[in-house]
Amino acid sequence: MAKRQAMSRPRGGVRQTKCRGGVGRNDAQGLYVNLRIGPFIEAEWRYGGFPFWLHDVPDITFRSDNEPFKQHMQRFVTDIVNMMKHERLYYPQGGPIIISQIENEYQMVEPAFGSSGQRYVSSAAAMAVNLQTGVPWTMCKQNDAPDPVVGLIWQPTWGHLRELHTAVKQSSEPLLFGTYSNFSLGQEQEVNAQHGTRTTEQVQSFNDINTWKAYKESIPQDVTKAMYTGNQLFEHLTTTKDETDYLWYIVGLLAIQQTELSSTNLKDSGAHMERRVFGIRKVSIQQGWEPEHLLNNELWGYQVGLFGERNSIYAQEGSNNVEWTAINNLTYSSLTWYKTTFPTPAGNDAVILNLTGMGKGEVWINGESIGRYWVSFKAPSGNPSQSLQVELAQILILTSVATVPSSPDNLTSCTLEMGGDPQQITVNTVSITRVCGNVNELSTPSLQSQDKEPAVDISCQEGKQISAIEFASYGNPVGDCTSYGIGNCHAGSSEWVVKQACVGKTGCSIPITPAKFGGDPCPGIQKSLLVVASCR
Repeated sequence: MAKRQAMSRPRGGVRQTKCRGGVGRNDAQGLYVNLRIGPFIEAEWRYGGFPFWLHDVPDITFRSDNEPFKQHMQRFVTDIVNMMKHERLYYPQGGPIIISQIENEYQMVEPAFGSSGQRYVSSAAAMAVNLQTGVPWTMCKQNDAPDPVVGLIWQPTWGHLRELHTAVKQSSEPLLFGTYSNFSLGQEQEVNAQHGTRTTEQVQSFNDINTWKAYKESIPQDVTKAMYTGNQLFEHLTTTKDETDYLWYIVGLLAIQQTELSSTNLKDSGAHMERRVFGIRKVSIQQGWEPEHLLNNELWGYQVGLFGERNSIYAQEGSNNVEWTAINNLTYSSLTWYKTTFPTPAGNDAVILNLTGMGKGEVWINGESIGRYWVSFKAPSGNPSQSLQVELAQILILTSVATVPSSPDNLTSCTLEMGGDPQQITVNTVSITRVCGNVNELSTPSLQSQDKEPAVDISCQEGKQISAIEFASYGNPVGDCTSYGIGNCHAGSSEWVVKQACVGKTGCSIPITPAKFGGDPCPGIQKSLLVVASCR
């Protein structure tokens, strides 16, 4: 899944990014992409992904049928789409993007906008479809999404949309201009499927306390050395702009005691974000039964951002300019930086970090941010809301599939805003270890194939080969790609035929014809071919 910070700059279009390297990298790993353009990205990102300059546009109302907002939204989305088209990253162009998403969970805030919200949904959908990407568009959790945009309520498996998209495109003329008729296909229909299973393998643990170093963020205490001063409480986002999440509030009491406050946990979702006031609005002290003393109009100092941010201590050069300490002498606390190194795992598999032991923060590898994590934010089930449940009962926080350069000494840095233990982080690899195909003899051939007969087409990801055939049956096998067995019709040559066609290759195609298997094992019975293979 690819995500972008929304509406990156007020002028000159969006920032040029390494979209071929970022999105294209998924193709090499056998991954398809749901391109979530936004403009609202997610509540866990700063200001929902909106740049703060958008707040200052006259007469703007975010995420509504508001002309200033829609104009900036259309320019941003158009720039992103054109960038992807230029790099040929959409599926019809040979790329990995098979679906795109406009807006995000808008139905949760739509009632606050009344009829304007309904009009916004329609205009956002129409704008997206008119960009002619060649792939379907969705609106997450939007059950009133207008056709042809799909309002996804549940998370599907995206792979089936490749064939669906191609079928719809090739049939566009009869679908749009043909004569409509309806007929029943019966209650029991068989679905043909191509399926892959991803597994993870832990290749390194960071549980050795001696491999970690820590840097505790210093707390500014001198009002006179602050970036800004004033006899009032500054609004957080107006002061920080798009530079950082963090703003230190500093006040001097009786010229000897300093009070330091940091505002970091902003509410980054909901309706009318452009009206919100962020930061600390009231500070007071009270001693015993004495009257409360309001400090709002005292002389306040303001320090924007963290020292570690300004000095890029997550990169090699900046890291060398600060004094790191061993973590065995440091109690885990908020606003602490941690660093370690790890060698590049062998092979071409995707590399991820398992961050289940962490709380909230951001991670960098070799100076490049691979994203934020917020494992401490729990869903009603009690599990991390930002988690991906994978087989082997392992929860991974997959902020990014990181292609780590071949190096024995990759620098990993992370900030810890709240909770967590960096010793619980592990390096894992993810790969397709099993592929499966289940196709009926009456199926039409794959729309991506030149074959005239239906066939089972299976392939491993780049750098791997089909090493073994776990199951093969031409006849009427029972079950599916996850649970299977031989039915009462089975060609005894099934496994031998499939092995000859597939083992040792990156991919193979087996036609579903009696001749391929030495004859019809059971005339008069509708047959299919189910193949399950291992990749190594």
